[in-house]
Amino acid sequence: MLEIQLPDMEGIEVLNELRRSEIDIKIPVIAMTANAMKGDREHLLEAGCNGYIEKAIDTRAVISQIKTFLGEAS
Repeated sequence: MLEIQLPDMEGIEVLNELRRSEIDIKIPVIAMTANAMKGDREHLLEAGCNGYIEKAIDTRAVISQIKTFLGEAS
């Protein structure tokens, strides 16, 4: 779970650092943001996020995406 609006570094910068690192092998990243604008979902998925959730959070959507990326049936 990656908050996109962070105080010291934008979430996309964190994502880029993670994707460039050696630990990136199979770490799924689900972006979370309250400042959802048209095109944000597509932009973040293209940037390397595996999932995207807008706040206010639908807990069922969060659980469903986590299960998806852990390989469990929904």
